[in-house]
Amino acid sequence: MSIWSNFKKRGFKDWSWKRARIYARFLYYKIKGTSYPELLVPEYVEQIAHRMSNVGCRQCLEAGACVICKCNSPELFYDKDFECEGKNWNAMLPPEEWRESGIEVDKSYVEQVEKYGRIKKFD
Repeated sequence: MSIWSNFKKRGFKDWSWKRARIYARFLYYKIKGTSYPELLVPEYVEQIAHRMSNVGCRQCLEAGACVICKCNSPELFYDKDFECEGKNWNAMLPPEEWRESGIEVDKSYVEQVEKYGRIKKFD
């Protein structure tokens, strides 16, 4: 769903400067034809896989948009400052804090994100 159709449907409910910045960043990379720099940092790739594999967010990934806020997926998982509207995950941790957190992510999910930019098959 485009930001305009989301706005027509939900009004100002989802609007904030942070969301506008995140959407502008999404458009920038889409127009430029490059991927998010987060996909180049292993700790961020693990966090992206962690977000995508969250049971509450799998339906968003499969639908192509968040079922709550209607933001595009998988792109919404890439932005390190974005927080799940359904409270399933917060902004990404810096790489050193992520390593110290001890959170384990299924390696097959990480490999899929590295290869496809998303998780295609859940175990």
